[in-house]
Amino acid sequence: MKKLLAISLAALISVGAIGCSKKESAATVDVPVMTGQEVVELMGSADAADAVVIDVRKADEFAAGHIDGAINVTLEDIQANVNVLDQYKDKKIVLYCNSGNRSGQAAALLLENGYTDVYNADGVKKYEYALVSDIAEVKAMSGQELLDALANRADSVVVVDVRKAEEFAAGHIDGAINVTLEDIQADANVLEQYKDKEVILYCNSGNRSGQAGDILVANGYSVVYNADGVKKFSYDLVTE
Repeated sequence: MKKLLAISLAALISVGAIGCSKKESAATVDVPVMTGQEVVELMGSADAADAVVIDVRKADEFAAGHIDGAINVTLEDIQANVNVLDQYKDKKIVLYCNSGNRSGQAAALLLENGYTDVYNADGVKKYEYALVSDIAEVKAMSGQELLDALANRADSVVVVDVRKAEEFAAGHIDGAINVTLEDIQADANVLEQYKDKEVILYCNSGNRSGQAGDILVANGYSVVYNADGVKKFSYDLVTE
């Protein structure tokens, strides 16, 4: 009986030891942190060449606004293949996201897999970085700037009057073509042949040309301007 109790006690101790071992192996690695200010200072220093800043957010979040000089490798990319950052293994790796949660997970995963110089930085919702965007925007252009563009770089621009045909016929900027807002709304590719040029749009007030510009930018046109309308700037209009 005593021998049976001794065996049972030994088994319990063994199970307990295994349980403790599992808990210890599940302990998370200690991830060094970096403040937003430290990130900014690093990127502006001579040490920047020996560091890489990685935005682990999704591609659309990165495009909407990211730290200048950062690259986009998502948390999901790192979880799928921890070797995705092997080329940076000899550099200081600084990770960030919005809050520090996803970047913290990514940093821990890297440290657990042989990366040694890894930091979790303040997220973009915690520190006010001067973010840059990959999303094109419709830029404003004055009437004089439009005239200057036609005079100095006519081959690289196209001026588009988005008003209705009868408005265009009654008076338009010399050299402009007429593609109405409705045409662009029906088919954003109607100006596809001009996609490699600066597209300058105008109407009467800037309202319709602004709407047209938003559509073009959303469809991959990278340099789009909304110029002063014919009721805002005194262009020398021509008639057909």
